[in-house]
Amino acid sequence: MLYLITLFTLALPSQAQSQEMLRWYPNPARFPEGECVRLHAPSGGDSYVEKVKPEECRPSAVSYYFTGEFCYEVDRETQGKAYGFKLKTPHSCAPSDALYSFDPVRQHCYLVDPSGGLKFKAKIETKECKPNDDELTLKFIFSREKMSGDCFEVHAKLGEGRWKRPVELSKCRPARTYFSWRALSQFKGDCFEIASEGPENYLSKSYPKNCKPEQTVFQFERKSEKSGDCYELDAETQGQKYSQKVQPSSCR
Repeated sequence: MLYLITLFTLALPSQAQSQEMLRWYPNPARFPEGECVRLHAPSGGDSYVEKVKPEECRPSAVSYYFTGEFCYEVDRETQGKAYGFKLKTPHSCAPSDALYSFDPVRQHCYLVDPSGGLKFKAKIETKECKPNDDELTLKFIFSREKMSGDCFEVHAKLGEGRWKRPVELSKCRPARTYFSWRALSQFKGDCFEIASEGPENYLSKSYPKNCKPEQTVFQFERKSEKSGDCYELDAETQGQKYSQKVQPSSCR
């Protein structure tokens, strides 16, 4: 059931307009939301009624109401019973001493009260938690199990708890690197670019040609009576330091 609350009547220049008024129809199921309606005052809307933007019912005195998820601008007198408009961001509802809080796992940014969010916590755009550029540093995180790594932008002093965002792997590339082949079998493997100080500092999969040694040999592996594969292998270990499938004609 809708509750009818009259906010004010517009006193406009023409006689027809001066007979119009605005009414706020609250929606109890979605408090403090509702609908603003312009209608013909003498007839109670029988002669004319039209929905208008909620902002048109905005009173001169407003305050802010936070539902735990959304921030609303509401009438100060009834705290939302006579007007409620959902704002795009929660900033108006935040306390004056609100702080930024970043969740590095979910990659979410929040506005919280000084208690850490016990009294107020609202999700905002992630970029709002980003510190100034001079407060950031790059951090490479290596996984030996996966033989790979990721590059992150983190807060230089407060660490990952304050800010952690993935960036292009190349941004963590140090000045000094070398290429190394990791054999998976005699004829299969991957080439990696590795920091001179070790893979814990930087590692990235690279093109096989970057691991190709100066001296190589060709070896043919017959697959059937009519076909086979030709491989170019490092001459020293016959495939432990380099292996690449090439055209069969290279093995003639």
